[in-house]
Amino acid sequence: MTKKFNYTIASHNIEVHAEQEGESRYMVRMSCAGRLANVRIGYLTGAGRNWLAEFFGARPSVPCKSAKQACEILAKAAVKQPGLAPFFLSKETSHA
Repeated sequence: MTKKFNYTIASHNIEVHAEQEGESRYMVRMSCAGRLANVRIGYLTGAGRNWLAEFFGARPSVPCKSAKQACEILAKAAVKQPGLAPFFLSKETSHA
């Protein structure tokens, strides 16, 4: 099962996909048309109204009431990461 959400972050349309890896665990990827291909940004764990946004690294998980909210938190944090920030701060439409 795959969950798909769209957000506007830093004036860009971001598409987030959460692909199921286990019974209640999803790998979360983010893409931005013309700027960024699918990039892994974290994990989504839970079901119903109890979800966790799990970041890569030492950052603590964030409890959420929906998968959509958890994915948005992961995406907003990802666009601030040093490796991804240039794709969102640039005025160009694509990077070579």
